[in-house]
Amino acid sequence: PSYFADPDTGLHYLYYRGHHQQELQAIGVSSSVDGQSWTPAPEPVLGANPGQWDHQNVSNPTVIKVPGALRPYVMLYHARPESGAVREIGLASAADPLGPFERLDPLSGAAITAPVLPASANPSYLDSGRTLHPSARYDADSGLVHLWYNGRTAASSVLRIFHATSADA
Repeated sequence: PSYFADPDTGLHYLYYRGHHQQELQAIGVSSSVDGQSWTPAPEPVLGANPGQWDHQNVSNPTVIKVPGALRPYVMLYHARPESGAVREIGLASAADPLGPFERLDPLSGAAITAPVLPASANPSYLDSGRTLHPSARYDADSGLVHLWYNGRTAASSVLRIFHATSADA
């Protein structure tokens, strides 16, 4: 699971992958007032996106809050299309940490239809095979979102850790 503490309310959240079919995964959430007793939400907060780049293996969520955003709760996750094994990192946002998270830009509300961190198009780059396992943090001092993720080349099974930043959530 990915842990998130809402900086405004102090409530605790765990986001995790679940599935009723191996390839069709979804992301669920449980909440807690004290960090010890947890209540699961009755429905997933983000599921598969049929026919799109993130149709299967929706998993590995990380959630942050971006103050001042139209949809301040931002989830990064990885997924892949129905055919093909390239996992890439996507973004969904919500007005509430219990969701639902939708594939909408947190600042404008515009639809997001592609990965926000795709595998590099340059085959010599170390993250040209896939980008996956995102972990994010919002830095209030700089206004930057920091993202750490795993990547690998198409020719290697060695995962490496990368760092990226975003000034626009």
